[in-house]
Amino acid sequence: MVDLLYRSGAVNTTLWACCGAFLFVLVMRYRRGPSTEPAATLIQPLLSSWAFLVALAVGTGVNVGYGIYKGYVVPRDYMQDVFSAQSFIDGGSLFPPDIGRKWVAWVENHPPAYSIWPAGSSRRQQEIEGRQNAAESDWVQAHPPLMGLFFVPLVRFFGVYGTYFAITVISVSSLILSLVLIQHELRGPNALVIATSLFLLILGWDAIVAVLRSGQSGVYLSLLLILGWIGARRGHNVAAGLCIGLATCLKVYPVLTLILALVRRFRMFLAAAATILLLTGATLALCGSNLLFDYARTTRYVTETYIPYATNFSLMAAANRLGEAMQWLIGKEGSMLLAAGFEACFGIGFVLFLSGRAFLTRGREDRSLRSFDLEYALTVAAMPLLSLVSWDHYKAVLLLPLAILGQQVFHHEARKGLASVLCYLCLLAVLAIPEWTISMAAEQVAKLSPHLAKAGIMNITTIGLLVLNGWLVREIVNASSGPVVER
Repeated sequence: MVDLLYRSGAVNTTLWACCGAFLFVLVMRYRRGPSTEPAATLIQPLLSSWAFLVALAVGTGVNVGYGIYKGYVVPRDYMQDVFSAQSFIDGGSLFPPDIGRKWVAWVENHPPAYSIWPAGSSRRQQEIEGRQNAAESDWVQAHPPLMGLFFVPLVRFFGVYGTYFAITVISVSSLILSLVLIQHELRGPNALVIATSLFLLILGWDAIVAVLRSGQSGVYLSLLLILGWIGARRGHNVAAGLCIGLATCLKVYPVLTLILALVRRFRMFLAAAATILLLTGATLALCGSNLLFDYARTTRYVTETYIPYATNFSLMAAANRLGEAMQWLIGKEGSMLLAAGFEACFGIGFVLFLSGRAFLTRGREDRSLRSFDLEYALTVAAMPLLSLVSWDHYKAVLLLPLAILGQQVFHHEARKGLASVLCYLCLLAVLAIPEWTISMAAEQVAKLSPHLAKAGIMNITTIGLLVLNGWLVREIVNASSGPVVER
């Protein structure tokens, strides 16, 4: 029952808060009637309420606390980096072929020291089975070599369980720093109660909980991208390029930022490219040239294996599900072409839009901070869509795009009305739905219409991301010149 509540999203305070905020704004508008007051001010009484803050604190504490506990007693994603690092420490490859076998043996010999459930209880037995099931899944080291090297000192000094808690501390610290930096750059709310409420809403967001639960890199990758954005908007293009290059070497999908850098900040592009080359060269010198072949082999296996997964919300995976639902009409080959076509059209459209925008506005709007913020936000928001494999924790990189879009909705109210505020809250609610909630809903809908479940319900996160990207494009097109930033 506890796991069911946790997975279903019933205790996901952030999701309920977004839905509640939507209703609160509607009620406040109805009570106040027609007014010239900005629609964004309607939500301030909720965010500044101590009752709301206390409810958030309790709900977020339970959600995050249980997520970290589950990450401790049932280790998952971070273990691939642990075994990669351990293999390197032992003189082997960063891409060991027998991670599954090592994982099973480790689970049997290293049970967690603590459990909230008494020995012999059914809940304790479920934890044991959960560890075994996790270990027996089809695991390989799916991350770039630098990620494995990043884990080497953690594994050497802290061991496996210590590494998990170290990564948790790094992630929470990165989240706090990210929010402080965003608040400072975008001049967010300074009121203590409102700022604390927003922090708790973000900390309890399912994407952040998924990062903490799995020991994944989404939050500190988001911090690197935020640092790159700050450096670029302040004219420190070399420093921005260093951050983007490092993020790309830890996880491949931030490479999209190089496209924006190429057309908008060429020095940032050169710095990022140089960082990638230097880090790759240093890694090869340390680990040997065979590393590239191991990584290419693993990457090919990962994309072939994980694209069909139901919880993969990348554009390719979503289009693949849509094609499968339409196989009766277009056939198997047609469904494969549809998936590839969706990915190609979005990717080409993304590149053409940024390139065309840079060409048409060169010397004018390309020097606007607001315009650059929106273009950078679009680049980051497109990453989970264009990555061939995207899981729930990938949404953590959306911190910056959602903040920048939120600034447009709540800080530029001369032209924003009630509809914009409500649409933004709806978007937040959609992106806050946990993947298990979507899967459970799809199971129920599949009893009535399997095609609707596969092509509609399972693609709801992808649809939300497409809306986010489309909204950012609209804002970019409508952006006016603002303060100048030196390139």
